[in-house]
Amino acid sequence: MSVIALQAEITGYKGPAVNILAAVDGGTGLVIVSQEVAFGERSPGALIVCNDPRAPSRDLLFDEGKLAGAIERYFRADSTGMVELLSAVQRHKPSNAIQATGLDASGTRYQLSPEITNGQIAVLAIVYAASNSLSIEDTAEFAQDMADMFMTI
Repeated sequence: MSVIALQAEITGYKGPAVNILAAVDGGTGLVIVSQEVAFGERSPGALIVCNDPRAPSRDLLFDEGKLAGAIERYFRADSTGMVELLSAVQRHKPSNAIQATGLDASGTRYQLSPEITNGQIAVLAIVYAASNSLSIEDTAEFAQDMADMFMTI
């Protein structure tokens, strides 16, 4: 497995627009959110996730329909130590703006603060994209293993 570079550009929430870089270890699933760079700057080879449907160079559109799944994935990763925010991006920690309000048959219910920032949404988008990229990488690895197996028959 490899390291997958991720980049999230988010606008439309509180505070300035953000562009945050992260990486996910394909072997362990550990997501490390590392730094903020200038909005519009591109990191070569990074999977780009953004919430602007007009953005010409994105790999994943992160719209509000994906928010509930991203919150679930973030809290699961956070509780198991599988997401780490380095000191430069600690202020973007999503759990500072999300509160669990209850539990029902469909799972934990969350409420977002109206003060949630672009940076906090960007971290959620990164965890969502990381989870998707790991699923794709696992599928590709399984397909390669199957092809290798059939080549030996």
